[in-house]
Amino acid sequence: MVIRVLALVVAVLALAAVPARAEPLFAKGAGLPDIYLFPRVVDGAYAAEPYPDPDGGATAYRTSTFAAMGFDHVRLTIDLGPFLDDPASARWTTFRDPFLALVDRFRREKLGVIVTLTAPGLNGQIPEDQLDGLEGPRFKRYTEIVGRVARILRNRRGQIAIEAMNEPQQACAAEGKVDWTAYQERLVARIRTEAPDLLLFVTGGCWSKIEGLGGVSDALLADPKTLVSVHFYEPFLFTHQGSGWTLPIMPLIAGLPFPAAPERLDVLLARAVERGAGRTALTLEAQAAIRYYFVEKWDATKVRMQFDALERWRRARNIPAERIVLTEFGAAKADGLPDDVASRAAWLEAVTRAVETRGWGWTLWVPSRGPYGLDDGQGGYDPRFLNALRLTAP
Repeated sequence: MVIRVLALVVAVLALAAVPARAEPLFAKGAGLPDIYLFPRVVDGAYAAEPYPDPDGGATAYRTSTFAAMGFDHVRLTIDLGPFLDDPASARWTTFRDPFLALVDRFRREKLGVIVTLTAPGLNGQIPEDQLDGLEGPRFKRYTEIVGRVARILRNRRGQIAIEAMNEPQQACAAEGKVDWTAYQERLVARIRTEAPDLLLFVTGGCWSKIEGLGGVSDALLADPKTLVSVHFYEPFLFTHQGSGWTLPIMPLIAGLPFPAAPERLDVLLARAVERGAGRTALTLEAQAAIRYYFVEKWDATKVRMQFDALERWRRARNIPAERIVLTEFGAAKADGLPDDVASRAAWLEAVTRAVETRGWGWTLWVPSRGPYGLDDGQGGYDPRFLNALRLTAP
């Protein structure tokens, strides 16, 4: 009996000695792209007041209900284009105070704030257009604006973080030119000069996918105020089906189920023919992609396995789990079809379960408004999405 008691005491003490896993610094959040990601344009140029009503934008997203729903942060993606050609800082002046007031509003609503800066998208520009060399004029100007944003955030209290550039580079590692990781080190140095104590996110190439993290330096990751930003949209065919802004075949692909249900294959192949409207080569390419989706047998287990590489990378770099955040993920409803809520909810649940069990945080691409939203079509949230994300109806 004494031996059993001693064994029990030893077991309890051993459990007590295991440190509790820390909560993610940003656990459950939502992106709010409509506020700052699409600046107003007049006659092909940025308007004098590019972001006319940020507070109204937050109200449209109903952020005052977020904390009660279970969200603990929001993510603001800000297109810096209006400030890159702003010699008298007129646009910056119209932006600064309303932006800080919005950050303060979110803090009053008990929400942390991730401020992700993006390169301009006007006239088809991509982020790499700003990466014209470490001493290039475009990159130097971009760096200046990043520093300016960091400077105005440095004295803001609470859980606030900055990310220098959204989805910065298509290649995982650039060939024949300066890689994103070198630019990132320069941007981080500028942020640290302006705001030494501000939380900041680093990310990799491959549009911020897991595969792009390999080149991020140990020196950046060693700073406990540095977090890791990762985006996840796998399988791409499912999460972007019906989209007209990605691959040419995507508008032909609509109705893919998750998990993959092969009995739907014939319907999907026929729909591709219908949507292909006589474009034979494109239709055949779309059909081949559809078939491959079912060959890969996408389900919750396969989604979970996609994060194994990130976990191995995290452990190899000795990064605490709470500093990993999936800062973008989502699955779109297919244009022209009823919303397949069951499939989208199943995918959202698979992703967030995989993330949460590893102790990481997540930020949904968008909570409402648009193809990635959780809307129920009647001004509220579909309860199936809320259940999948372990959120509470407002």
